[in-house]
Amino acid sequence: MKTLRTISQLSKASGVSTETIRYYEKINLLLPVRRLANGYRQFDDAALARLIFIKTCRSLDFALEDIRVLLTLQNEPQASCDIADTIVNRYLQTVREKITALQQVESFLQGIADCREQVVTDCKVIRTLQQS
Repeated sequence: MKTLRTISQLSKASGVSTETIRYYEKINLLLPVRRLANGYRQFDDAALARLIFIKTCRSLDFALEDIRVLLTLQNEPQASCDIADTIVNRYLQTVREKITALQQVESFLQGIADCREQVVTDCKVIRTLQQS
């Protein structure tokens, strides 16, 4: 017999808030297997796996529309991986750009760190930030 979970149980099993699950349902990323007469939603193991997939993608900063595309691809096992590769490579490029930008910030901060002056008037940190 299939395990069916309420939204609260699904939330606990996945670590995703009930509000977020409701939002994913609203935008059709996640659908309950059925609704009971009292309005309670019930989700099966496939919905839990789908939600964990969505959560993983969101933790990687994937946009919801890209997640939708990846979920659609899951339902087409014989389809080419080209679309998935394109999506991941786009995010990989974004991550590399962020790393480069953060390395520049790190370099700048290292250049002004450890001001050994006694007073703010002579402080290298303050002077540099004022001039930037």
